[in-house]
Amino acid sequence: MNTAMWMRIAVLFVFLAGLTMFLNEVLGWGISSGFKNVLVLIHLVSAFGLVGLYEASLARKKRGMVVVAGKELSLAGRIFLTLAFIMGLYILLGRVFDFISGDVYKTAIWLHAPVGLIAIGLAEVGISRLRVKSQ
Repeated sequence: MNTAMWMRIAVLFVFLAGLTMFLNEVLGWGISSGFKNVLVLIHLVSAFGLVGLYEASLARKKRGMVVVAGKELSLAGRIFLTLAFIMGLYILLGRVFDFISGDVYKTAIWLHAPVGLIAIGLAEVGISRLRVKSQ
């Protein structure tokens, strides 16, 4: 399988773990703390993988970009992925070191979720718009 396919698998794990954590927070499901930790770990490792695979896909296809929209969407995807990643790390470190709680935590989650979804969408469209020049 190529890098873009592995990236799509990482997106699936990031999305499913993030959606479960988000719904748990919003709907107040009674998920145990051990299961929450597993979801956070899956979400974090998949996010690291997603960013790495996205950069690898861009590096591999950068030489052969022929569509201007592919360059712009790739840059926008990179920006939004970085924003979502930084916000996620802020949320994680805030919970670990207890400097974020209550309404600030909920606001951070409500901001992180749409930025992450936009990032995933732009990354997917950006990768699909990149084409390799035929030789």
